[in-house]
Amino acid sequence: MSKKVLFINRFVLKIIAFVLMTFDHVGIFMVDNPNPTISTIGNILRLLGRIAFPLFVLLLVEGVRHTHSYPKYALRMGIIASVVLIAQVVIYFYFDNAVEGAYSPLLDLLCYGTILYLLNRKDKFSWLAIIPFGLVIGSYVVELIEFNTELTIYWLPTFIRSGYSIFGLIMALIMYYSYPLLKKFFMSYHMDNEGYEDAVTFRFYLNVCYSFAVLFAVAVIYLIGQIPNCDIYGVFREWYSETWALASILIIMFYSGLRGFKSKVLQYASYLYFPLHLVIIYLIFYLIG
Repeated sequence: MSKKVLFINRFVLKIIAFVLMTFDHVGIFMVDNPNPTISTIGNILRLLGRIAFPLFVLLLVEGVRHTHSYPKYALRMGIIASVVLIAQVVIYFYFDNAVEGAYSPLLDLLCYGTILYLLNRKDKFSWLAIIPFGLVIGSYVVELIEFNTELTIYWLPTFIRSGYSIFGLIMALIMYYSYPLLKKFFMSYHMDNEGYEDAVTFRFYLNVCYSFAVLFAVAVIYLIGQIPNCDIYGVFREWYSETWALASILIIMFYSGLRGFKSKVLQYASYLYFPLHLVIIYLIFYLIG
């Protein structure tokens, strides 16, 4: 396989994920517009936004694998997640509950990354993975209860819930453990020093595994959606189906695994983008009514 086929590096992948996430957040404010044209555009933007989350999960898995210090990596993510949380709370209370039902993907990613890190330690601290795991499962259970009753569970507000819960966790686990399993497979069947034929071939099969993670996660929520009153991910509801996440496979299969362009300024700019773009979008739509 030619290296030219794998033309999407980590930097480009991050840009694509950011753009699609922004589409999703803009679409939130357009779907309920009385103008059917604007509402339809909002729904289309939200569908495009479904593609972003699997890309963020992939970036997280690659980040956890390559980082020299996950605690520092998690601290940076936690700080930005906290800023996003504060921004959402302020907007919620001062701008007509504009973000009711909104989730921060950063909290999901922080939970998944911490689970992977703690499980990989394989020491006395590994059991602490039950804490973020409990938040993920607890968020799913709370959403399921609220979806089927008229209850509103205030002790776990939407701001601190893992919005993608088991959907994202399944993807993260399969993606993360695909690498060591695939490497062991290549080492078993190839006699070269690195344990696999070449980096391009290995990356291609790893992308296949990543794509399978998305497919399997979608299949799980599709099957859960078949159960009466359990379609909390909107698999069978018009427009808002998480099954559109499958389109991310068309991007993942061209991922090279290379870092791409590197800059400290862009790194911190990407962290700040999460809270800033939310505030700007909310203010614009608030001002135009």
